[in-house]
Amino acid sequence: QYRKAIQRYYLSGPQRQYPRSLEDLIKDPRLPSTVRHLRRLQPDPITGKEWALVKAPDGGILGVHSVSEETPFKTANFKLRDRSFDGAQKYSDWKFLFQPAAPAGKAPAKPPSK
Repeated sequence: QYRKAIQRYYLSGPQRQYPRSLEDLIKDPRLPSTVRHLRRLQPDPITGKEWALVKAPDGGILGVHSVSEETPFKTANFKLRDRSFDGAQKYSDWKFLFQPAAPAGKAPAKPPSK
């Protein structure tokens, strides 16, 4: 849900930008009317706590991930959108990111490292 909400936020605004906070997904501050990309913030289902944020180069939020160091039950055969989860050693390696497709002939930007 967070990945989809970040995508909707990024694509719906007057300028292509990432949300500055998760609360921006509940009420988009860029628009005069109330636009909600999420109904409410959900905790990380593994820890029950807040999600850790993955920052975009512009300082916005590119995605979220768990802070859990537990070993995932599933380690292979993910859907294409989650192929980066294959072989993950811990849940915190599962990053739910939205990255727009790169224009033709240009490689997509890599997410920032920690």
